[in-house]
Amino acid sequence: MEAKELTPRESLELTALIVKNLPKGAFQRRTFDYYFSHEKELQETLARGLVLDPPHDFVYSKSLADLGRTECWTEIWRYANWEFNPSGLLIPAESDGHDWLLGVPKDISANQSLILNQHAFECDCRVNKGDLDNGIKKNDRDPRTGAYFIRVRPGIQPDTELRKLSAVQLWNQKISGMTLTERLILGWAVYLISGKHLDTEIGTMCHGTRFWNNDNVPIVRWIDEYEAVQIDQCLSDDAPEFLGSRSVITQ
Repeated sequence: MEAKELTPRESLELTALIVKNLPKGAFQRRTFDYYFSHEKELQETLARGLVLDPPHDFVYSKSLADLGRTECWTEIWRYANWEFNPSGLLIPAESDGHDWLLGVPKDISANQSLILNQHAFECDCRVNKGDLDNGIKKNDRDPRTGAYFIRVRPGIQPDTELRKLSAVQLWNQKISGMTLTERLILGWAVYLISGKHLDTEIGTMCHGTRFWNNDNVPIVRWIDEYEAVQIDQCLSDDAPEFLGSRSVITQ
């Protein structure tokens, strides 16, 4: 049977029903402002079904150790209605305690990763009025070239030995670090599985990403006062005591 399109009246009724049933706080003013001027991304988001299904057995049903399994990432992205096929992808070898995998799907952007976070918990984005993609100058890895896996060390806080080091120092030592998109994805996945937030004591400096603004780098941390994940930036030659980094293995 041929599918019938909605009538104008049915479309209006559906729109009203969606608005009526939006969870309280699901869409904040900055999200509305962003989508109002980015209609194409709104269409893509709706087509993909990024608004998550009601919680099911997957949520809070796994151990964080499961992040080391490719199957876990397949389930995570299936939960988000996002296509992710690990077949044929390079799986970096475990080394120096990098036990967690991080599966990044093709074409996901920093903005879309932020939206995933905003659907799961409160976020305080202080970068480029919430438009992360247009603020980014360079990512060490770009999902537009394809899906991929990296490995990171398990832990709620950043790597102990990479604290109090600036992005410039880490670049000079050729230590690979997380991009902003990767950090947002990891924080979202950890929360889905455990209900816990990353970076509750020490924030992650994402030195795998550089902003156009003087090569500043993103920082992500949990702020108890706001009960929110905060996305901000710092100077690339700055090494505040409240920041660290997360090293990654890519091959």
